[in-house]
Amino acid sequence: MAISHRYPKHSLDINEAVLGPQGLGAEGWRAADLIELLQEIAPQLLPAMAHLEVTTQRRGIYLLEYSEEIAAFWVHCGQEREKVPAGADQPLPIAWALK
Repeated sequence: MAISHRYPKHSLDINEAVLGPQGLGAEGWRAADLIELLQEIAPQLLPAMAHLEVTTQRRGIYLLEYSEEIAAFWVHCGQEREKVPAGADQPLPIAWALK
C-alpha cells in the first residue's frame, strides 16, 4: 500500500475499460478498501505485478499483464490542485499485493 503511505489523502478510480463495469462504482476508492473489494471479486489481481507512476503526465497503477500504457487504476494524490509532490516524478514499481 505504497499509495497510502506516500499520499495519505489519495483516492483511486477503477478504469472500467480495463477491468470491466464495477457494480459498486469505479470512483473514489481508498487503497485499503479497493484491496478488500479485489479480494472478493478479483483475487487473481492482487499478486499481479503492477507499476505505480505519478508524474506530471501520468498518474496511475498499471497492471503489467494487462497494459503498460493504459492505467487499470487512476491515482488522485489528494494534493492541493493535484500538484505532483517533490520527488514523485520517478516511477515507483510496486506489487499490488503489498499490504
